[in-house]
Amino acid sequence: MGYWLVVAMLACAIAAVILALAADEAGSHPRRRVRRVGDPLVWAALGASDTTGHGTPNPARDSWAARLAAVLPADVVMHNFGVSGSYLADARREQLPRALTTSPDVVSCWLVVNDLLGGVPLSAYERDLAALLAALRHAGCRVVLGNVPDLSRIPALGAIADQATLLRLSAEHWNAAVARLAFAFGAELVDLFAEGEELTGRPDYFGPDGFHPSPAGHQRLAALFRPVIERALEAARDDKQTAEEEADGNRRAVAQYSDIDGDVTGS
Repeated sequence: MGYWLVVAMLACAIAAVILALAADEAGSHPRRRVRRVGDPLVWAALGASDTTGHGTPNPARDSWAARLAAVLPADVVMHNFGVSGSYLADARREQLPRALTTSPDVVSCWLVVNDLLGGVPLSAYERDLAALLAALRHAGCRVVLGNVPDLSRIPALGAIADQATLLRLSAEHWNAAVARLAFAFGAELVDLFAEGEELTGRPDYFGPDGFHPSPAGHQRLAALFRPVIERALEAARDDKQTAEEEADGNRRAVAQYSDIDGDVTGS
């Protein structure tokens, strides 16, 4: 048996274990309350300092999530559950349960940079991400994931050439894992790495620390997330329409059966 065949078989086995564990955990979270047409659409944002707007003059207004929420249709309600410094495992324990209490239609999750830079093993991150995505799928949510931008161009990180190369390669490696799980669970991906220099190569997109986004950086992030979030919201809107039509059809079928049953028993 060839070496690469053994590697492929091992990778498939590991993936199967991760998905099985994720499916077991998903059952511990409640399903989302089904909303009717006309109810507000709820978007829950999970994340770390980038999602909270850390370091901006007015985080509640300047974060990319707040900027995007401000230009979405009036029937969309955004809840920002981001916590500065959060790792994905933290968010699973703290942010996810709180988000599910709002019965969200769409959940965005941008939680990967802290894990990569903080030394979390990729295998552990994959298990956490699979579990989170499984819980959200079980709850009936549309999911949008952000991946790792090109960290080698961030002013506070990429000043040393060798370190910049390692950061770029690490980002590509982690993004491959994020993309695999996004596909496996039907999540939409915002590919921030693909923006390259246009996103992380502009000093005006970063605050004084050279790491966290400036208000201009958050505005650009909002523009990148916007089409994917809007697409997910529109799909959620269609989901509600379809669910209501099916419910109405079931009610009519029950009513018709009751009429027929009444005629038979009364004759």
